[in-house]
Amino acid sequence: MAPKGKAGAKAEPKAKGKAKAKAGADAAASVAMPRSEAGADSNANADYYVVINEAIATIKAHGIFENISEMDPMPIRGNKDSGHEAVFDKAAYQTAISETGLYKSSANIFWMDPLWTPHPTVPIRHAAVSELAKYYFKEPCPFPDHVVARIFDID
Repeated sequence: MAPKGKAGAKAEPKAKGKAKAKAGADAAASVAMPRSEAGADSNANADYYVVINEAIATIKAHGIFENISEMDPMPIRGNKDSGHEAVFDKAAYQTAISETGLYKSSANIFWMDPLWTPHPTVPIRHAAVSELAKYYFKEPCPFPDHVVARIFDID
């Protein structure tokens, strides 16, 4: 079941030329900044976070992804649209955590906060991230690796 959360940020409209630079600066000033466990906020990567928020807004604007943040991951069904790992189950999570300290399941990546970072003052090399995206996602495909996430609160 999708966790309860806040609505995603909306992207700023595209601008051209000098207006684009000003719109980018305004958007960078108003974009949600990353949060860390220490509670430190930073604008070290403000331009990058504008790009992330615009990308998420673009995805969510497409009809089939309209409610993506509230959707469960695909369950194992035995057909080509099947998931390949059990969907998150709160009772199984609680049992596994209490017995072993570990739990693994499928989840919806849109349940996560894409702006959370343990080190918000460390600059992100946007060009390097773009190169990785071009390499791994030349064509639409499943994410090429596992994403390990810490769950702060499952209620």
